[in-house]
Amino acid sequence: MRIIPVLLVLVASTLALPFGEVNHVVRVIAEPSALPASHTEFREEVLRALNPNTTELVYGGSPAPPGAFPQQVFISYRANDGKSYICGGSLLSTTHVLTAAHCTVDMVSAKIMAGGVDITSRSGNTQWRNANRIVSHGQYDPARYYNDIAVIEFSPALVENRDIQLTKIVEDDAELVKKTAALVTGYGVYHWQAQDDGISSDELLYSTVSLFPFKYCNTVWYRRLRDSQVCAGAKDKGAGPGDSGGPLLVSHNKQLYQVGLTSYGTNDQDDDEHHQDRWPTIFTRVSSFCDFIDRATDGTAKCGRIDDNGPTPASTTAPCTPKPRRSG
Repeated sequence: MRIIPVLLVLVASTLALPFGEVNHVVRVIAEPSALPASHTEFREEVLRALNPNTTELVYGGSPAPPGAFPQQVFISYRANDGKSYICGGSLLSTTHVLTAAHCTVDMVSAKIMAGGVDITSRSGNTQWRNANRIVSHGQYDPARYYNDIAVIEFSPALVENRDIQLTKIVEDDAELVKKTAALVTGYGVYHWQAQDDGISSDELLYSTVSLFPFKYCNTVWYRRLRDSQVCAGAKDKGAGPGDSGGPLLVSHNKQLYQVGLTSYGTNDQDDDEHHQDRWPTIFTRVSSFCDFIDRATDGTAKCGRIDDNGPTPASTTAPCTPKPRRSG
């Protein structure tokens, strides 16, 4: 699913600070909170982001059962243009979310939801939090979406349960990206009914797509890709606007590993919805950014490895112009 910009901008002032040797950008957008966000506050923010005439997202997707994708996070935010947007993300730790940099560049405030499969639900395992800090990659290129990766810190810490689990990322994903099938998840657009009038979803949707070889991806996208990117899609299936930052997952040894996060796709609505077999979505290849993840989380989250006995969690202590996948 590709994501249309949906970041929310905070009215609070922000502070840009150098981050390590690679000059990652750190911005504080709120003071850490001892109290969780409420479902009511979260729902109000989401309603500001979504088109009131729309209802569902993710092309060719099916509703996800509770607990099927416990690493998934829903992000609703306000941007410095005063508008609200939505993006996806995945849990790196109980206080950090991995998402796309293009979802955070103009973010001024944000709320997240973890553990839920319906943004209208108040299920017992669902938790809501306020974001307080953003770390975006210092070499993010908004023209070509290189290094399209960021970490959002929130507070207080989540309590892990059946429906809230950390994502699994490995340093060496060569075996994983050779697989031919992958899963995309999100709450983004699942159907276009008119120009710029996408139908989006209250429910978390998932879809099985083809994971294409890098050579094919690079040829389709006019040799503009780097090996820190991967592509995936299928006929009538794939990521859509509003899915930006959400995970691309592959199954191995009955475990789901995250190999990518949704970055961008074609801005042609028909090709986007129906022909991602020919114009696949581009994802940031997360294994290329293990050092960034380590630094951005102050060592809280680290890439793991594939183990024959089971996975090591990633977290321990175009025919047209590319279009980002956030929505708003």
